Amino acid sequence: MYPGMSSKITVLAIRIQFITMKQPLVNCPRCGKIVVWNTTNPNRPFCSERCKMIDLGQWAAESYRIPEKDTLEEDDALKDEK
Repeated sequence: MYPGMSSKITVLAIRIQFITMKQPLVNCPRCGKIVVWNTTNPNRPFCSERCKMIDLGQWAAESYRIPEKDTLEEDDALKDEK
């Protein structure tokens, strides 16, 4: 057996088990753990309250940002046209 093979087989077995039960699976956006997507999980799409709060803290600290178009290049282009 190759190193790490047993964990891959375990993850595959978990996925097959839940697929046959027709429950959707997602990965926790914070840690990547496999999570069943259903209404009994109050932290969905996160695996735990901890991952949920870490993500909330990232948003509060403004670590996640939508990239803004570079306005300096546009301003320079407008000046060159005049």
